Parts: sequence; C-alpha cells; structure tokens
Amino acid sequence: MTEQGESYRLELDRALSELDLHIDPLIEAGNTETLVHLAERGVGATFVPRFSAQRELERGSLIEVATQLAPVEMETQLIHHKGKWIAPHMRIFIETLEALVK
Repeated sequence: MTEQGESYRLELDRALSELDLHIDPLIEAGNTETLVHLAERGVGATFVPRFSAQRELERGSLIEVATQLAPVEMETQLIHHKGKWIAPHMRIFIETLEALVK
C-alpha cells in the first residue's frame, strides 16, 4: 500500500471504514512504481492509480481485482499567477491538462 496520508490511500481507507473494514499492509511505500513491481512479482496486491499500472495491465502481467467499492476519483488543480510569464514548456503542460478535462 501507499503510505498513510497519500490522497488515494485516504480514499481507500475511508471507503473501507464505511464497511467496517481495514487493511493491515505488509509493505507501505511512497513510490507507486515500486508497489506495482512488487505486485507484478507476486508479493501481494496493491492499490494504485490505474495509470501507474496501465502498462502492466495491458501486458497481462497484472490483473485488476473487481470490488464492490465505488471507484476513487481524484481532482487535480493547476494554479499559476495570471500576470507572470509562462515558459513554452509550461504552456504545453497547461494546454495538455486543459485538453484532458474537456
């Protein structure tokens, strides 16, 4: 599992709490890639954002476990000073994020 306090870990803990359930993780790590690799090697199961394990899911080296829990949805905010110059690479980043939410 990701470390306590991580945003999507909080959401999982909250959802499980509503069902009077909890998880006692074998390993807690802040790096989702590490968790994905551990699950891929059979150390256990993990709860990470889909994009973190998308490649492994597509390859079939990991499978998604269906549950009755509601999907976790996270919001992202991007804030910048309206009067400051925006570098070209930042403009591309902003435009990419804007395209994703349309």
